Amino acid sequence: MTSVSIPALKVRMIKLTLNGQNVLQYIASLSIYETIYKPYHTASLVVEDNNNVIENLNLKGGEPCEIVFDSGEPSVYENTLYVFSLHGQKSRKSARSATYTIELIGPEYFSDRKGLVQRSFKDVPATSAIVQIFNEHIGGSLKVKMPSIGPISKEGFIKSAVKPFRAIDDIKKFCNFGGKGNCMFFKDIKSCVLSPLGVLFDTMGTQEVFNQIVTIGVRWPEDILRERNMIIVAVAEVDISKSGRGGSDALAAASSQEQKTFDLQTKNKTRNQSAGGGGGNFPGMGGNHGGFPNYSIMDGAHQPTSIDGAAKTVAERLEAAKFDNNPWMRVKVPIQSGMNCTVGNGIELNLLPPMGDYNQYGKSDMSGKYLVCDLSHDLVLVEKTINGTTTMNAAKKG
Repeated sequence: MTSVSIPALKVRMIKLTLNGQNVLQYIASLSIYETIYKPYHTASLVVEDNNNVIENLNLKGGEPCEIVFDSGEPSVYENTLYVFSLHGQKSRKSARSATYTIELIGPEYFSDRKGLVQRSFKDVPATSAIVQIFNEHIGGSLKVKMPSIGPISKEGFIKSAVKPFRAIDDIKKFCNFGGKGNCMFFKDIKSCVLSPLGVLFDTMGTQEVFNQIVTIGVRWPEDILRERNMIIVAVAEVDISKSGRGGSDALAAASSQEQKTFDLQTKNKTRNQSAGGGGGNFPGMGGNHGGFPNYSIMDGAHQPTSIDGAAKTVAERLEAAKFDNNPWMRVKVPIQSGMNCTVGNGIELNLLPPMGDYNQYGKSDMSGKYLVCDLSHDLVLVEKTINGTTTMNAAKKG
């Protein structure tokens, strides 16, 4: 399936410069990674150098690497990453050549190391505090898909002498989204995103529709059009064991757990709540607490562990357990359609039952819309032609 005869796999490298030096002719492979668990991109570039170009660059770390490519389409992939590490060894192809593996990372990583956060926040939502830290220390574009409920603190929430990403990670624990799930802070192809997990599922659009086709090449030339969105490899990841990731233990525990909530009006009363309850048990909804919503906030005068933001709310734990219990798919598709996808958004998969497409049995029940959680654009030099594929790990909402 990865033959150079498939046009949808062919990549045209438009630009590949390392600290201003063109290294396009030396490329052996390039993999660019995105994930909803990190606020920056990473990449791994392998070059075969027989002219001492890399050695003469005298790379120290932090030098820019500009990447531009397409696949015969109007859409063009562009990204600028920076040197994180460099490893060289003798090439197996020629005694005169050296193989260098250059690890690249996004500019947000280096911005995080330029200074320390020294801030106090009061009477502002947790997401607003994160936006302030991001704008002041990281820079760039940040999309907030849903503001958190309630103030982060009544008397002052202080972050002192910590790195920006560490401060943001600490404040994320106090984000309350009314049961929409844990707060995710990541970078898609265009900008950084701050959003609860549930909102990502609720608002994801369909970037591309991919079809699993067993008989590709039989109906020629019609298959030339079908190959652009074909699924090269599809692997389901479902653990049906009792205590596995797809098992029932975590979901049952999250559903039946109990948590005490601090009453903002009296400052000394608590109430047991569980995910199976209703009414005022869920964060952000009114209940029997003197008319105050159950905001998960930090109170410097009285901070019982039952409302510690690190413990999360019952509804958020349940949402996370449901997410872990859902089916996952790992799919590999041609770069031509794959480079239109990014993490934090949706794709639609039309998967076949075990019988195959020629029997016309319809679609597998694993088909449907998935949220892209991890993504890798992989470019490899094969017989003087660069072939490209996109591999995605995607989760389905149960």
